[in-house]
Amino acid sequence: MTGAAKRQLVLVHGWGVNRCVWRPIADALANRYQIVAADLPGYGGHSALDGSDSLLTMAESVADSVTGPAVWMGWSLGGMVAMQVAISRPSQVTQLILVGSTAKFIADRQWQHGVSAGNMDRFCHHLSTDYDAALIRFLLLQSAKLGHSRQLARQLGALIAACGAPDKRALERSLDILKSCDLRPLLSRVTVPTDVIHGRFDRLVPPAAAQYLADRIPNARLFWLPGGHAPFVTHPQEFVSLLVRDDA
Repeated sequence: MTGAAKRQLVLVHGWGVNRCVWRPIADALANRYQIVAADLPGYGGHSALDGSDSLLTMAESVADSVTGPAVWMGWSLGGMVAMQVAISRPSQVTQLILVGSTAKFIADRQWQHGVSAGNMDRFCHHLSTDYDAALIRFLLLQSAKLGHSRQLARQLGALIAACGAPDKRALERSLDILKSCDLRPLLSRVTVPTDVIHGRFDRLVPPAAAQYLADRIPNARLFWLPGGHAPFVTHPQEFVSLLVRDDA
């Protein structure tokens, strides 16, 4: 990128974490991008939104903090936020990178590629009664193998602590968004070039959900990486290599 202005890259984290989750790859990407690591409302020490939240209000809150058009990379819930920004504020998005993302998080009779509503309800109950235990359980699901999961959970936990624990109300509201949001009817409105990046052994968002995004979003490409739900943490070198593969 010598002699040329760096493109702006907005990083949007997923549920339960914060902007510090991107630290394993941020330095490598900073050589090629101007990094903007955003926190969702109520995360990373920021205040939660007043009133009822929706994916749209969450997306607009993040978009308001970004100046000018940019590449948007979102992980999990952050991927849904980035897609919503591309739909509702297309002038702010030049490219999408969706990591461990889905158009619909909850499974039903017509959508097999998600988490069961019963499991989600049980998790919400555990969150309301024992926040720390519920968050640890969530972090343990980030990788495919139990031994690796415990190591990754500790790593993610340290990253969360570095930028501040999320507001419990924000956690509950963003879970409500995950339970209710369905972007499938809107995917054709995502018109920017889109890269879908997914771990082959993702236990939270089935790989078939990534295939669905790649098939339904115009001008989308699908790329597989080793590991589970957080390939940029477990396989940072492979992840960065994939992002910069098209650079001259």
